[in-house]
Amino acid sequence: MTLRNLTLEVLTTHSHVTTTPYNKLGGFYTTLDGLRLLQTSQVDTIKMDEIKLSDDVFEQIKDFKHRNLTKEQESLIDKLITDEEIKERYKKNGLCNKCKQPNTGHTGYFGSYCQPCNSKRFQQNFKNWTSGNHD
Repeated sequence: MTLRNLTLEVLTTHSHVTTTPYNKLGGFYTTLDGLRLLQTSQVDTIKMDEIKLSDDVFEQIKDFKHRNLTKEQESLIDKLITDEEIKERYKKNGLCNKCKQPNTGHTGYFGSYCQPCNSKRFQQNFKNWTSGNHD
């Protein structure tokens, strides 16, 4: 099976889009109509690029401790972030260090990065990786 033959069903409000090629190596794929594939550990999902926190919202919540929100902070988050999925991602995972959007996973050894940003970081540093084998 080649990468050309590999397709993934797209979940979208655009009824004319039913499948999109999946870039196994890159972890996400941008289609012509602006949809972006985000790879998660259990299922691949599509998010619209426009579902993002505005700079104004980011400035208001950037210093919050997402795991220890006060009642006032929680109330402000509920008002500012209207998309339930994005709100839950923020409350569970905080903000990505790179793109400043709600993170897609837990904070790890290398910091708090969402999967698209992590994918880009790993691709950029791939030439520096080694298996440690000198055979």
